[in-house]
Amino acid sequence: MLPKIGTDSLILSRFEEDFEKIRKFELKKASYQLIIILTHYQMNFNPEILGLIAGTLSCITFVPQIFKTWKSKSVKDISVTSFMIVVTSTLIWLVYGIWKELPSVILTNVVVCISAVIMLFLKWKYSEK
Repeated sequence: MLPKIGTDSLILSRFEEDFEKIRKFELKKASYQLIIILTHYQMNFNPEILGLIAGTLSCITFVPQIFKTWKSKSVKDISVTSFMIVVTSTLIWLVYGIWKELPSVILTNVVVCISAVIMLFLKWKYSEK
């Protein structure tokens, strides 16, 4: 179990300089606690957890646009080129993730690729012909 940041004077004294830098940027308490925990306990930290958190945020990137497009049926400002680039890049990342056996990379890119394909489908479906 990880010690509480406020009660572990060794961690506080060890990272006092970093605390001051972080406080200058007025980050929230949880943010600098996470930074300290990650730097102090990096040997026990599985980076896949960070990858899954970042992947989750990447996965929801297109969700608002998909719902807005679906609801409004307006696709005139949707760039096919942009979404084709997204599909291509996520397929390449997917191959890389499979090759390196990185679940966060695989999962993220499958979901983002599907989201981009959905946007391309909506563009095709709602485009004026």
